[in-house]
Amino acid sequence: EKFYTSTKLISSSLILIMLSLIIYIMLMNNDMDNMKIASNINPETISLNNLFNLKYKFITMTMVLYLFLTMITVSTIVNIMEGPLRMNKK
Repeated sequence: EKFYTSTKLISSSLILIMLSLIIYIMLMNNDMDNMKIASNINPETISLNNLFNLKYKFITMTMVLYLFLTMITVSTIVNIMEGPLRMNKK
C-alpha cells in the first residue's frame, strides 16, 4: 500500500480537532446578532464579512485543512511517471 497512516498521526489529528471544537464552542457568541452593518457598505464587503466572521471561520478553516490534506494524500499516492497525459517511453 502506498499510503500508510500511523495511529499516532490519527490520534493527534483527532485531539487537535476536538480541542479546536471545544475552543470554538467556548468562544462562539452570537456574532451575527451583534454585528451591525452600515447601509453604505458595498455587497462584496458584506459577503466577505459573512465568510470570515467568527461563526463561519471554523467552517472555512476546516474546508481549507481538508483540501490541503487531500492534496497531500493524492500527491503521495499518485505516481508522477504514469497518467493519461504522460508520454509512454517504450
